[in-house]
Amino acid sequence: MNKKIEIAKKRAFFLRNVRDFFLRNNYLEVETPILSPFLLPEPAIEAFQTEYSDGYGDKSFFYLIPSPEIWMKRLVAQGFSNIFQITKCFRNGETQGVLHNPEFTMCEWYSMDADYMDSVRFTEEFFNYLLRNSEFEIPIDIRPPFLRISMKEAFWEYLHVDLDALLPDPRSHQLCEELDISITDSSTEEEVFNKLFLTYVEPQLPKNKPVVLYDYPVCMPVPAKKDPSGLYYERWELYIAGIEIANCYTEEIDRENIETFIHNESERKKNAFVVPAVDKEFTAIFTSSYPPCSGVALGIDRLFMIITGINSIEGVILFPFSCILHR
Repeated sequence: MNKKIEIAKKRAFFLRNVRDFFLRNNYLEVETPILSPFLLPEPAIEAFQTEYSDGYGDKSFFYLIPSPEIWMKRLVAQGFSNIFQITKCFRNGETQGVLHNPEFTMCEWYSMDADYMDSVRFTEEFFNYLLRNSEFEIPIDIRPPFLRISMKEAFWEYLHVDLDALLPDPRSHQLCEELDISITDSSTEEEVFNKLFLTYVEPQLPKNKPVVLYDYPVCMPVPAKKDPSGLYYERWELYIAGIEIANCYTEEIDRENIETFIHNESERKKNAFVVPAVDKEFTAIFTSSYPPCSGVALGIDRLFMIITGINSIEGVILFPFSCILHR
């Protein structure tokens, strides 16, 4: 059989299993816009911008979504309970390679009355379902339970540093001098922390089992709930074979905190290649009736790449961007 056709058939079967799992667990499948007149400000993510013409000479800017979050949270506010969707997402300004394609497929879901640790357990159930129903041999161990490692434990294990002492501002810690981490007057706390994490911690995470790395420091701003100490977000990322597969929060639902987050990140977003419009009415959805919930975003292409043993994301996409770019 043609290898491309074989991969397409495996992918179709895989996506059917993904949908079946959520439907069996009473999650409603939804579809939200890919073209959006506004985005949530995320300084680490560059957006694609396009222009809409109404045929009468009026034009307006739209953006390709990097995540369906901004629309799915509106559905939660409207009374939708547990929801999921499989959708195309887009991120600009990233180097093409083994793990990156500007257009990619994401599965995102929201669980009501749940926190980030509830989402770990549900994601383990998801993986168990995929394993039980797979028609092909999976070459890597993805069996739950996942290893659970806090960011604080990881920094102590792999860098011998007390993360509480390093925070909230890693720029002033002697560790940066010892490791020759370059710091300039414009370096942010997030940039310095990321250098430490990506250089010395992330590469050493276990690769023989799926790893949930949880409790991310607040110097890496996200719209997640803080833990009682105020130093960490209730957030985790899932790694398989050293590859980041999923990202999860206990969602922040306090309107004032979200307003502060959007204001601060909008300021930092001013130097982006594309500065998307921000919906000034978005925070109004977070009323007293907005339910506690947890959201997970999982990279479908990366997960499918791993479970099929293919060593590049281009091998699981029928028309990867490099083929389109160089035609």
